Amino acid sequence: MANNILSATALAATSEAIAFGCAAGLDMAVMLQVLNASSGRSTASSEKFPEHVLTARYASGFTNSLMAKDVRLYLREAAELAGPAAPGAVTAAVWEAFAAGEPGADFTRIYPFVAGTEDGGEGSDGADGTACAPSSRTASESRTTWG
Repeated sequence: MANNILSATALAATSEAIAFGCAAGLDMAVMLQVLNASSGRSTASSEKFPEHVLTARYASGFTNSLMAKDVRLYLREAAELAGPAAPGAVTAAVWEAFAAGEPGADFTRIYPFVAGTEDGGEGSDGADGTACAPSSRTASESRTTWG
């Protein structure tokens, strides 16, 4: 459970950071190079984004519904242990909204969900023509979707 809450949080947070950079006109591939050489590096930025998001494959083999379930289990256990769960609750809200909106989608599709793109993130702003399409929602509209 601890591993999956970290994975879920990192993937959602990386999605938000990349969407922010893309909205500012930055190239996703370049952003990933910088993040992976910096303190923002995680398996989300070093593996999931390059292999599934930047390529628009979204085929990791793990669904958003399973991740939402795992995050719920984490929160339930944290509550039973009277442990901290404030960041976990935010992460859970994001994954619950994503699973409700696109049931059974590959969990790497969290990026277009967070970014608010309708087409899976493909666009003409990235170095290889992928993943930096302008968002169809504002950042505040995206945040209100899950919190």
